[in-house]
Order: sequence, then structure tokens, then C-alpha cells
Amino acid sequence: AVHYNGKRAYELARNGIAIDLQPKDVRIDYITILSVDLPYVWFEVGCSSGTYIRTLAADLGKSLGIGAHLTSLRRIKSGPLHVDDALTLEQIAHHLSSNTIEEVIISLRNALKGMIEVEISDELAKKIRNGYQPNWEELSQEHISSFNPHDYLKIITGEELVAILRKDEKGYNIIKVFT
Repeated sequence: AVHYNGKRAYELARNGIAIDLQPKDVRIDYITILSVDLPYVWFEVGCSSGTYIRTLAADLGKSLGIGAHLTSLRRIKSGPLHVDDALTLEQIAHHLSSNTIEEVIISLRNALKGMIEVEISDELAKKIRNGYQPNWEELSQEHISSFNPHDYLKIITGEELVAILRKDEKGYNIIKVFT
């Protein structure tokens, strides 16, 4: 959520407090109208991370001179994951009862395929899992040279996901450690 003076902007808005948020650049790849039953319009949006769809709907309504807001919102894709590939509760129950759940669960490593991957030793993985902050040289490998600020990096040992890092101007921050 966007914060304003340490408070969530939507909480301030719900309490009737007007704030002036700075616009931010987003990328809209497509908007497809799926169905119209006035006053309702169902649409699908392909967009960059950080796009506020509720704001997009309000802005579209404003530009049309009619106003608009969302009555529902459903994320159908995030990175490489798509809702069409999800399992139903019944399918999960079936796989659990037939001991085949391992065949259909996507590992964290594979779920994050788009991230640059750095292989580390089991020894360094254990240290990171115990709170150690490795220096950049301990992680550096040839392909990290293309690692841009604000990109994420996954640290692995063998087939195990150890941590997710995010690079910044000063180095990097550990976002999440997996035990």
C-alpha cells in the first residue's frame, strides 16, 4: 500500500482525509473489454507491477465524464503464474489422498523462474539462514553483472531456495529467507 506520512493512504482516504499523492509511471500493455451490462463493464488489464487498478478505473471514468469505480477485482496473472494453471480444492484433495501432491506442486525455485539465480555453498546457505548478511563478493558470479538496481535475485543451494535479495544503489537487501 502507498504510505503518506507513515500511514496507509487508503486508510486516510476512508477517514475522509484528503491527501495529494504524486502520480507515478506505470505501463498498461492492454485493456480488453470482456462484457458490458450497463452500468457494469467487465475488463481485463495487462499492466506493470505497482499499477493501481482501482485508480485506473476511476481515471477512465473521469476521462469519459461519467465516473467509475470497481465493484470487484481479480488478479489472474502474476509473473509466470496464471490462474488457469491453479488447482481447485477438489484437485488438491484428490492429490493429497492419492499421495501425488508432490507431482503437481510448483517448487518455490520454479515459481520464481524469471529471477537471476545464484548458487551458493551449503555452508553459506546455513549462515544466511542463521541471520548472516553475506557480502556482495561472496555472491558475485559472472551473470550478476546484468543485475540492475531494484531487481530481485534468488539465492539457491542445490535445488533449495535460500533467500530473495533486492539490489539497491548501496548494495542489496535480503527480502526473505527460506528455512
